[in-house]
Amino acid sequence: MTERLTLEEYRAKYGEPNFNKAKPRKHRKAKQRLALAMTTLVGELERKLGVDGIEYEHQFAKERGRKYRLDLAIPAMKVGLEVHGGAFIRRSGGGTGGAHHTIEGRARDMAKGNLAAVMGWIVIEVSPNEVADGTAFRWLAEALESRA
Repeated sequence: MTERLTLEEYRAKYGEPNFNKAKPRKHRKAKQRLALAMTTLVGELERKLGVDGIEYEHQFAKERGRKYRLDLAIPAMKVGLEVHGGAFIRRSGGGTGGAHHTIEGRARDMAKGNLAAVMGWIVIEVSPNEVADGTAFRWLAEALESRA
């Protein structure tokens, strides 16, 4: 049987309780589905289009002193993919989550996208659903075809 303590007894035994502890992530399954979809996407790019040299989390602006990363990149062709997953997560208090949905986050995304364009990159921006349903593959195929 579990021992039930009053708040005073708990404080005496363990110290001040921390009610702000990090709660387990509710979106773990969504991240796992996205990881599987990204792996499938890379496999299709390699098999169907013969693309090689695909990198996850490619840092593309080191020479400009920036640590910007693309979720998926084909550096030889300067084609990248950005998946905006956090913007599609509903929060219990209303609104959506993710850094892409704040004013500052959106400004960072615009700066990153603009620098990529100036440096000659084609960056396709998609939602997780577009990775899973094949839309991201079709757009990447078109971008790679335009670079051929």
